[in-house]
Amino acid sequence: MAIFLFLSGQILLADPYYLYLQHVPTSDLQKNLFLEEVFQELAEEEIPIRHYLKWIQAISVDLSPTQLERLRSADWVASIAPVSTGKSSQVSASNLDTNPKFDTLLSMQRGLMYLDTLAVHGLTGKGVTIAIIDAGFQYADKHPALERLRADNRILATKDFYEGGENVYRHSDHGTQVLACLAGYYEESPLGAAYDANYLLARTEHESKESVVEEDHWIAALEWAVEQGANIVSTSVNFTDHHYTTAQMDGKTSAASKAAAMAAQKGCLIVCAMGNEGDSKWEIMGAPADAPEVLSVGGSLPMLRAHIPFASIGPNAAGGLKPNVAGPAYVLTTGKKTQYSIQAGTSFACHLIAGIAACMLQKSPDLQPPQVISIMQRL
Repeated sequence: MAIFLFLSGQILLADPYYLYLQHVPTSDLQKNLFLEEVFQELAEEEIPIRHYLKWIQAISVDLSPTQLERLRSADWVASIAPVSTGKSSQVSASNLDTNPKFDTLLSMQRGLMYLDTLAVHGLTGKGVTIAIIDAGFQYADKHPALERLRADNRILATKDFYEGGENVYRHSDHGTQVLACLAGYYEESPLGAAYDANYLLARTEHESKESVVEEDHWIAALEWAVEQGANIVSTSVNFTDHHYTTAQMDGKTSAASKAAAMAAQKGCLIVCAMGNEGDSKWEIMGAPADAPEVLSVGGSLPMLRAHIPFASIGPNAAGGLKPNVAGPAYVLTTGKKTQYSIQAGTSFACHLIAGIAACMLQKSPDLQPPQVISIMQRL
């Protein structure tokens, strides 16, 4: 997504790029000195640094065409690639105060997922930390559906990777809607399975810009979440045709998929929506749902175990099984201000499934991501 740079009194058009690093020292001391020199060189060139992404050994920056060409010859640059953009997996919205369908839909939502059975056995996600990466969490600091979460101080940390700071309670309520699918209540009934879990909230996008999500913000948020101790990262962002092709949805090409694989190797379960491209030309999942290390979630109808047409399909480009599981993609969740609403999209299926994964980790904390994925596929 192009921006304007003010450089030496001139206004230049710039785009975000990854600068993949080479000749990086292995010792921490030498690596820090190396990075200081690189950052200093970028500062002297008046190049804004967006993120240092240590997992994929890259720096994301905004470059004008002239700067791009100049950096291609830098001895510390292995390669340069554009930062991809994606979008959230939400189809529609209908905000309502009350509706006789609410109780019926919630009953189907909980019944299809056997959420009451989990609750009977005391499995509520207690002790598990879940990070949500989304566009914003407007109303989450006030909505009655999340009153218990706030009262128990179980939102452990927040961070805005789009504008900086810690205030994520603005711009978009999509994050609030998916958070409610994990931790929210409708009257006295839980909307999801992990209403006793702890949460980390990260904002990485601006809803007003056509739900565009820049991949480097997402990777930076993922690194932060793992460093904060997340056991699960639940995300509904997909990176598709802005910079990738369907042939590249092989689980190992996109920067997002590489980062997700590294998070899984560190013991953090990544739960990702497949996307809502099932009835479009693209049709298949987006990254990082293509990665074999990721628990990828497709969408089903709310009343029976059948594919909902808009949900993206698999397999990935390498022939790997995708989605791994599916969940209801037509749900009751929060709406504007204090309202509730009926929403559609694999976003919501993803977070409902993440809640079940949290219950599994509550019962068996030593389970590693591949084990969770294997068990979930057999349920």
